[in-house]
Formats: sequence, C-alpha cells, structure tokens
Amino acid sequence: MWECNYAKESLDLKLLILRFMKKIWIPIIAALLGAAVFGGGHFIKNVIFAGEPRYEKVSIYFVEYTEQAVNNNEYYYINDFTWNEWVHTDEFLDRVLTTIEGSGYQVTKEELRQYFGANLPSDLRMPYSTVTTYDPVLTEVLGKALEQAFVVFGENNSEMNGIRVSDSGEVRQVQPDVRTLRAVILGAVIGLFAALVILLILFLLDDSVYVPGTFTYRYQIPMLGVLYGNAKDKADGMLAENVNYVFRGKKQIAVTSVEAGTDMEAAVKMLPREDFVYSCVPSPEQTPEVAKCLREADGVLLLVESGAGNGKQIEKVLDFLKTQDISVQGAVLWNGDAFLNRIYYGAGFGGKKK
Repeated sequence: MWECNYAKESLDLKLLILRFMKKIWIPIIAALLGAAVFGGGHFIKNVIFAGEPRYEKVSIYFVEYTEQAVNNNEYYYINDFTWNEWVHTDEFLDRVLTTIEGSGYQVTKEELRQYFGANLPSDLRMPYSTVTTYDPVLTEVLGKALEQAFVVFGENNSEMNGIRVSDSGEVRQVQPDVRTLRAVILGAVIGLFAALVILLILFLLDDSVYVPGTFTYRYQIPMLGVLYGNAKDKADGMLAENVNYVFRGKKQIAVTSVEAGTDMEAAVKMLPREDFVYSCVPSPEQTPEVAKCLREADGVLLLVESGAGNGKQIEKVLDFLKTQDISVQGAVLWNGDAFLNRIYYGAGFGGKKK
C-alpha cells in the first residue's frame, strides 16, 4: 500500500534548476516588457508630450552682511528656504510689477509666484534666483526686474551692506529631464525580478510529478518508467523490463489514470505486450464504481500525467484505492518531458552513456 512522504520530501534543486531553464524565456520577456513599458512611458511623457518649451533665467547674487552680523562667532544669514519665501512675498512681487510697468506684459502676482524661485546651493553669501516662463522675452524682463528687487532688498535690510548681481544669466530653454536609459534599466530590473519571484513561488507550490524518482519517493509506489506522448521520442528503455518483472505471472492488467482526460488507449499501445491483456479503466476519481473492476484484475497499473499539477489528486486517488483494498503494483509517467528526463538523469533516462 502507498505511503505519502510529503513532509520528508526535500527540495530537488537540480530539478528546480532544470525546470527554470525551460522557462528562462519568461524572465527574458518580462525584462524586455518592463524595459519597454518604463522606457517607453518615460520617453512619451517627457519628450512626445512634454508640452510647450519653457525658458529659464538664473541669476547669482553676492550678499555683503554687516560686521554686526558676524560678531561673537555668530553668523547671520538667510537660508535656502527663507530666500525662496522672500521672492514670493509682496515686497518682492510689488517691486517687480512696478519695474515691468510699460513693458507691455500684464502679469499677476499669482503668476509671478509660479514663475519665481530662489535657492542657496553652497556659499551662504551667494543666493540664486530662477525665473521660468513659456516666453523667452518675458523671462528676460522678469529676470532683470527680480534682480533689481534683490538689490533694493539688500539696501533696505539692516543686516546687510547690500546685494549685488554677481552673474546675470542668459535666458536658456529648459531641457526636458529625459533619462530614458535609466528608465529602461529600471523597467528591465523590475520585470526580471518580478518574473523570477513569481516563477519561484509557482515552482515551490507546484506538486506535479516530472521525473519517476519524485513519484517513487513521495508515494512509495514504484514508477516503472516514462511514456512520451511525442512519437519521435523513444520510449523509456527500462519500462518494458520493469513492467514484465512487476506483473510477472499476471494476465489481466487494469490500466487506470489519475486524470479523467488521459488518453489511456494511446498509452496502452506503447506498453510492452508479452502475454498481458490490458484493459482501460476510467479514473476512479471520476468514476468510483470502477473499484470492483480494478479489484478483480490481476494487477493495477496507474498512469500519472507529467507536470499536470496533480500531486494532491494523486493522493486522493491512492487514498480511495487503499480504502477499496486495491493494490497498485506500479505506475507509469505519461506524456513525460523527454528533454527534462534525459538531462535530469545524465545521459538520458533509460539511455546509454557515451
């Protein structure tokens, strides 16, 4: 009678690697697809649909703080955040609007707040201002007006001796932040990683039988050999000898299967003939009433579909047969993967080493 060794079954690393090699195209396709989606999406967003070109003017200032501001090891300065807040205050905006009167441009304070920015990259005495609009002439006009606002701000601030324009930058078109190569690499890595994780999970959850050794170890029933559904694959050379030995002295051999859709007639034609009389019996799972027929036979041969995700189904059928006092003398792996079995067993299962 059969005995289940699921709890004692160790991870067959060799089989896992071979199965992964047969599915290697999936991670490759996933990586290419991820690269196309991420890279293509990034390119479409930042190049094709980038919108109107923007123009930017960056000005650099030098702030001369008073001596009092640097006394007693204390250094007064306006930080990055505060500079950016200052250029959005009414003090700056009103002065800019006053300066550009007569330029022909009508700009609101809210628009100026969107156009203006300021930061303090490194030197505490050298703030930067940025003006960004969709009109190069307007950018220049606003940039000059903002520079004047900085100068006046320095004159009116008691902690400063003044602010001078160190570099009045030219108006330049803002280049879109296109990092297509990075997006492609990121997409490929994400696609590859996701595919590998999913494959690993599926492999670990798969309780299918791919090689005879798995079935024999797991269910303690001898797997007599492999039948390959493809006619060009030679039958397992050990199958005939195993069947003849296990069923020696028996005449009526009942051939049944785990899965209802197994083509048992095709499988029976590939079994060794000798003096055996094979009878195809439907799967006990679908037709439990076949138990009597199986009990009356001289021997029972179980066909197990290869790679069908049927581990628990096999267990269910064997439990039923055990309850019915039906002994399974052996099993045959049907529709086996010839390449996988050949590589797994070295020179080929049942083959000869060269």
